[in-house]
Amino acid sequence: MTFPHGFDPTSSILFLGAGFTRSATNIVGEAPPTGNELASKIKMLCGLPMDDPAGIQDLSKYAADQGKDIFGLLTDLYTIKKLEKWHNSILSKPWLRIYTTNYDDSVEFNSIVEKNIRKESYSFSDPTPNQVRPNAIIHLHGYIHKCQPSNLLQQLVLSHFSYAQQRALQSPWWQVFERDIRVCENLFFVGYELGDFEPASYLSVNPALVKRTHFILRTTSSPVVSSRLQEYGTRHDMGVEGFANECELAVVGQKPDHANSLRAFRFFELVKDDKISGPPTPAEIESLFALGKYDQRRLISTFPDPVYVFPRNELTKSIIASFDHKRTFVIHSKIGNGKTLYRHALCMALSQNGHSCFEVRENVTPPAEEIDFLRRITKAVIIFPSYDTAYSLMHLFTDMKEDTRFIVEINTGTFQVRNNEIYSRLKSPVERVDLNKLSRKDCDDIYEILDNAGIAPRNFRERFKSGAEIRDIVLSIFENESVIARIDAIVKPALLKSDVKVVLLCSAILKSAGIETDPSFLRAISRIDPYQILTEAGEGAFEFVDFTLDKIEPHSAIFSDFLVRRYLPAEELVGAIFRMAVEAARRMNEEEGTQTLRAREARSTLGALLRFSFLDDLLKTVPERTEHIRAVYEHGRQNTYIQGEPLFWLQYSIFMQDLGRLDLAERHMETAYRRGEARTGFLTYQLDTNYLGLLMQIEVAETKASAVKRIVQILELIEKMRGFLGEGNHRGHVLKVLSEVEHFLRTRRPGLAQSEAAAFTYQINLLIDYLTSLPAEDRALFGTDTVNASLKRGIAILTAT
Repeated sequence: MTFPHGFDPTSSILFLGAGFTRSATNIVGEAPPTGNELASKIKMLCGLPMDDPAGIQDLSKYAADQGKDIFGLLTDLYTIKKLEKWHNSILSKPWLRIYTTNYDDSVEFNSIVEKNIRKESYSFSDPTPNQVRPNAIIHLHGYIHKCQPSNLLQQLVLSHFSYAQQRALQSPWWQVFERDIRVCENLFFVGYELGDFEPASYLSVNPALVKRTHFILRTTSSPVVSSRLQEYGTRHDMGVEGFANECELAVVGQKPDHANSLRAFRFFELVKDDKISGPPTPAEIESLFALGKYDQRRLISTFPDPVYVFPRNELTKSIIASFDHKRTFVIHSKIGNGKTLYRHALCMALSQNGHSCFEVRENVTPPAEEIDFLRRITKAVIIFPSYDTAYSLMHLFTDMKEDTRFIVEINTGTFQVRNNEIYSRLKSPVERVDLNKLSRKDCDDIYEILDNAGIAPRNFRERFKSGAEIRDIVLSIFENESVIARIDAIVKPALLKSDVKVVLLCSAILKSAGIETDPSFLRAISRIDPYQILTEAGEGAFEFVDFTLDKIEPHSAIFSDFLVRRYLPAEELVGAIFRMAVEAARRMNEEEGTQTLRAREARSTLGALLRFSFLDDLLKTVPERTEHIRAVYEHGRQNTYIQGEPLFWLQYSIFMQDLGRLDLAERHMETAYRRGEARTGFLTYQLDTNYLGLLMQIEVAETKASAVKRIVQILELIEKMRGFLGEGNHRGHVLKVLSEVEHFLRTRRPGLAQSEAAAFTYQINLLIDYLTSLPAEDRALFGTDTVNASLKRGIAILTAT
């Protein structure tokens, strides 16, 4: 790659290594020391011989323990008083972001001396804000002016670079870095030296990143340095001075001039010249339905005919008709019921109808100039591929044109749990689009597609009629032995390498659980670049895995579930789930706030992985299912991060309920509440709904006419249920537990005192009144009429003489 002359710094990242400030001057008239030089300075301070083998971290602790002024030494060494003109030329540019592994204040000093716009400065231990401003400087190994004598050893990573790498990679700021490199045009490493990071730990061999990565080195740099870097980008032997000259030629603030030039959005473009002639082949249709491998060119060449994707034309027409009076469309379905595929078909129809569709890339922060570009677009449609992405970024889309519309993809379960939050968070008015049930026409279209490819399941028309779900049709394809044989031929060779197996099957577990995660999470689990590992698996892996900077995961949630069940032994499955749960819990605990994007993603991941229903379903055919699930929860109980989570104890309690150990289930729920009380702002929705069901179950097991010992708690929780219904969130969970009230009353009515029965009647009547008042749409979505009828029967039991 040649050097990008005339680059735009506002879309480029600057990463500073130890060599950048070798010609700078600190307040004691020296250059800031490198690692080995710093070790010598500390030895001199402590009067130790120069051949003492201790590392920097041990030396620093020794100096502090001996009462030496290690804080004063480091402050003197890393406080800058003079920079060369080439430093100022580089640092005066408005960068997208600046990262450094250096402790010194050279960037901040430049802002003051050159009177530039003051840069926000962060250290690796600082909490990450929701939005990091452009040109901010992030010190991945610590910043000297964030230190005090009392916290010096915690604020600076004074250790061997391998440990420093681990600290940086585990920091929430590393996720910010990975989000930045997905949208940057250039990534410049300036001043890299052997004592700096190991590229294999920080970077990826993904070609999309390699082509934009540039290492600025001295002409005298060691050939060992070059060998380290050659896979990860292009080396330019121009030194800091030469790079400063290039910065003088930089063109600042280039605005996007076409929808295809956006970095944080994917423009859905009807590229007629890129059509594939002819109908899709049977192999392509099998790859689409069985593996989830989708080719947009096929959609463009066949739409709206149902020969590749079944277009759901009637549903699409109704959505387009609603564009006149609705602002946001929430497209929801269960995992594996075709949200993403339908989104592409909808974009096709909208594009043909004169709209411009832009998908927000996940795990990126859209630059301000790109948002401004979208504000000028007529009939723009902004698509969020997940609710968490919409939650964290929707506030950026203010002052859009009145004809701008928004589409948000979400799992049906999440939609039901966060119903009220969704309607309040998204731009109103909001329309709900349910993809779960297929029409008769949809089923006919799917049959024709599969039949033409020779993979239609037997008795298709008898098995799949109006109201069927796409996931059931896809699962039926795996009944075809020839399809299974072709999948085995692709997958089994890839799984022969242990590293490939870890990355592939961990990503499949996450996908099957409906978890959206980024490659940094997989990297934290495997300690290796997942892209490099999977590319080594051969071309077959590309058939069923999506390789991008944004994500590395199997194309399909249903195929992911198939992968896990067919190729992952139970012991390895349990081990992988626990490793990922530990990483998710660590991320949650290290976040300052509960609503940061990283915290929300980690909470979703932990909750999904430890959910008893998920584990039970994955292991239902395994002979020792109970012991494997017990192992997950027992290991979790011994992990400091996990055992502090209230929802972990909730799931452990549900597992105990399944085993019939109601005594242990009750104690685990008590522990869950204690953990919740220790969490500021923790809401007990899920605990309360399960606890109500558990208490009724315990009482049902008692003697029929004996006093209901837990009646006070039961009545308090039923009153809470009415509040939860009114708030609109967690309705599905609430209705499920309310459906159990009738059975409880039939069994334990003789044990209720008259006053208790009267209090029960009062609470149930309030619930009935509320459920009756719900709009017809909500009653249909949540199935409230069935529960309401059950509660009315409960009233009859309570009032019977």
